[in-house]
Amino acid sequence: MPKGVYKHKPRSEEWKQNISKSLTGKKLPEEHKRNIGKASKKLWENPEYRKKNKTNKGKKYPEELYPNYGFRNKGTSWNSGLTKKTDDRVKRVSENSSKSREGSKRKPYSEETKTNMKGHTGVYKHKLFSDERKAKHKEIMNKPEVRARLSAAAIKLWQDTDYQKKIFKSKKLKPNNLEQFFNELTPDIIRYVGNGKFFITTEERTYNPDFKISGQNKLIELFGDYWHRGENPEKLIKEYKKVGWDCIIFWEHEILNNPKKVLDKTLKFIEMIDKLKNA
Repeated sequence: MPKGVYKHKPRSEEWKQNISKSLTGKKLPEEHKRNIGKASKKLWENPEYRKKNKTNKGKKYPEELYPNYGFRNKGTSWNSGLTKKTDDRVKRVSENSSKSREGSKRKPYSEETKTNMKGHTGVYKHKLFSDERKAKHKEIMNKPEVRARLSAAAIKLWQDTDYQKKIFKSKKLKPNNLEQFFNELTPDIIRYVGNGKFFITTEERTYNPDFKISGQNKLIELFGDYWHRGENPEKLIKEYKKVGWDCIIFWEHEILNNPKKVLDKTLKFIEMIDKLKNA
């Protein structure tokens, strides 16, 4: 038989798509799979075939193929921009992948393995977690110049409103105990926004205040006695004032020790105390 008699003509894109559609959802019979396996095994028994495939191992594809197949990030992948909702092929691949993972969950770790993985004892203990290494790291982190650099970097990051929103969204912050108590103490016109719902940019930086009064350019901040120790509330009040916002700040001990006085100050600040007296 002359060489090349069975060599077919190049297939058109339409032909390829029709074949793909016709095979969609169909499974190969078990006998067909076995025949493919036997044929592949027979091929690998041929020394010339094995030598040819070993020679091709690690061979680089021609540059002209890059744009078509997306090799080595030099082109676009076939599934780029596609989702399960928009493309049946992506959906099929996803479903097959899910099925292949069924029943392949790992066995639970033994208590001994868990202990070893924590680094307390056994083969997983690493020199990075030694007491000497920890002490050295602590010493470095406590240096004034290192703390100053870290602080400056954190402040710079928090100037970016998008970064703040991203952090707040990831943490799903809720009011702490003090904020919850103040929220229940005060009228509904005072809304909690300290979870990243509202931001104000001053000349100094961007802030996420604790409470905002609906319909008014007024804010309320709560200062914890520990976290805000040594801070001057008037500085923040002046910052807000420069950009058109009035602010009142309450310390933690004020709210807990004399909530009635705090409530009276709050009502006066939001101009509701006169309305309540006249009601």
